[in-house]
Amino acid sequence: MKKDKIVLLVGIYFFIFSYIHFFVRERPKVIAHSYSNVIAKTVTKTVAKTRKLNISKPKEVEKDYSNVGLLSIENEDSFSSIVMQGEDNSYFLNHDQYGKENIFGIPFLDYRVNDSSKVLIIYGHNSKNVNLPFKTFENYYSKNYYDNHKYIDFVLKEEKRRYEIFSVFVETENWDYLDIDFPTQKSYYEHLYNLYKKSIYDTGYEVNDDEALIIQTCSTKKEYQKFDKKFLLIISRRVL
Repeated sequence: MKKDKIVLLVGIYFFIFSYIHFFVRERPKVIAHSYSNVIAKTVTKTVAKTRKLNISKPKEVEKDYSNVGLLSIENEDSFSSIVMQGEDNSYFLNHDQYGKENIFGIPFLDYRVNDSSKVLIIYGHNSKNVNLPFKTFENYYSKNYYDNHKYIDFVLKEEKRRYEIFSVFVETENWDYLDIDFPTQKSYYEHLYNLYKKSIYDTGYEVNDDEALIIQTCSTKKEYQKFDKKFLLIISRRVL
């Protein structure tokens, strides 16, 4: 009888031990594994449903806005920007490439020009408080930066063009650089020469019948803060 009690107690002990081992140690693992499967299945269903509904793109993408090119700087991996073109020079000041309102806008090509124009002008915002793409151009205050980044590449309607910078300056009162029509070849030469003369450092440019690219952005340099309008201008000539 006593032996039977011992066997019974040993059996009860192993039963209790097995119960504790499974529910206290192993069961949480089983529950976690099952919960992970539920999450995985839910995510899979959600992804499949999203693809089926095709809701990954905003409606604005369907609108017909003109993305005319891609702008980049020689030896500057941190800068690359798409360039839009609208029906005026105000729309993309506060809209992005999808037509969505955005106070920072997006760089755009002057609406008055096309791929055969003698002068191209690209505008883009800059800010001392926000790291916008065109802030990179303020590096050109330094002659040393210019010496290592003389060339700007502009892919315009799938045609890759290269421009060499010949003038860098800040304009606060004279907007003649916005001219795109020139009655004579001489007047065009004079236009380029006047832009060259304003450069904050000498680039050794010799005026020729060059196609030109002008990039305009706001200057955040302290010495120009007293002016209502202060535009940093990067002027370049086409070499390729």
